[in-house]
Order: sequence, then C-alpha cells, then structure tokens
Amino acid sequence: MSTESTLHRTRREVLYRSGLGLGSIALSALLGKAGPLSPRKPHHRAKAKSCIFLLMEGGPSHIDTFDPKPKLNELHMTEFAKERTKFAAAMNTGKRHYVKSPFEFQRVGELGIDINTRFPHFANVVDDICFYRGLQAESVNHPTALYHLNTGNRFGGDPAVGSWVSYGLGTENENLPAFVVLPDVAYPQGGAANWSNGFLPAHY
Repeated sequence: MSTESTLHRTRREVLYRSGLGLGSIALSALLGKAGPLSPRKPHHRAKAKSCIFLLMEGGPSHIDTFDPKPKLNELHMTEFAKERTKFAAAMNTGKRHYVKSPFEFQRVGELGIDINTRFPHFANVVDDICFYRGLQAESVNHPTALYHLNTGNRFGGDPAVGSWVSYGLGTENENLPAFVVLPDVAYPQGGAANWSNGFLPAHY
C-alpha cells in the first residue's frame, strides 16, 4: 500500500472516530471559523483599531461644549413661534425664546477649534480629535431622536450602528459579541431598540 493511500485511510479513520469524541468538538470549532462574524476586508484600509461610542443622553449641549453659535448672543431672549404642522409634536410647537450659552469659549489648537473654557485639559489634545458638525435632527422627542441617532430611523426597528459595523466588517472576537452595550444607571429612552440588530440576522 502506498504512503499516499495510507495517509488518506488514516484521515478517514480520524474523521470516523471523532464522531462522538472530543475530536468532533475541535473539528467543528475549526470548521466554524469561517462564520458570518468572520473578519472581512474593508473597502479602505482602516486607521482605527476600535471604537467606543458614548451616547450621553441628557449630557451637555453641543452649543455649550464644542459648537458655539455667536448669533444666539444677538438673539438672546428674543421670542419666536414654531410653525405647527400635522406631524409636529406638542412640545415642538408654540412660543419659544432664543437663549445664548452661559459659558465662554476659546480657540485652541493649530486649527483654532472653539471649545468651552471649562475644559482646560481637553484643550491640550484638541488637535488629535475629529469634530463633526454636520449632524441634523428631525425630532425633539427623546425616544425618536435616539432611534434616529443610533439606527438612522426615527421609528425604530432598523439595525443599530454596532450591528451594521459587525455585518460589514465582522469581528476578530471568537468568544465575545461583535459589539457590546454598557448602560450606565438606566437604559436610554426607547430601550433595547437603540442597539438592536433590526432586520439583520441574529448574529449581528
């Protein structure tokens, strides 16, 4: 019998005998490495190794932190009325007042980023941070606004950003979820729909 045929017979015997033993567990683990959560190559080479997204519901306003609105200084306490439409919530209508930020700002870093003067240590690392000021909201109600932020849909039910990332890129974790959510004190308004897999398979 040739060496090659002996090798094939040995492999068959190993596979046959592993059916009810620890070998079957090891084999299934090896075969399962190419699952739906296996790492995938991105369209462009990634610079970031990981991402921590802090959803600070009820946190400080962007107007009071990194995005000052000088026009509010001119309009401070000027009354205006929001237009009523058939889709507008009650809290989004009626008379309102413009209110300026009670804080002072300073320009820091090489690019002269405006930040609140109450963040003195933050000013030292401002050049290492990306500020995105193009976000717009379409809802003043907290649950729908949070759904919009986390899933892109104000009515909930769509996959959250963590699900989309794991769907598109997979994960290098073998024994942990592709992404985790750590609520602090309480869940955000709207609950688990803020990090749901939506219509994506349960893997995500």
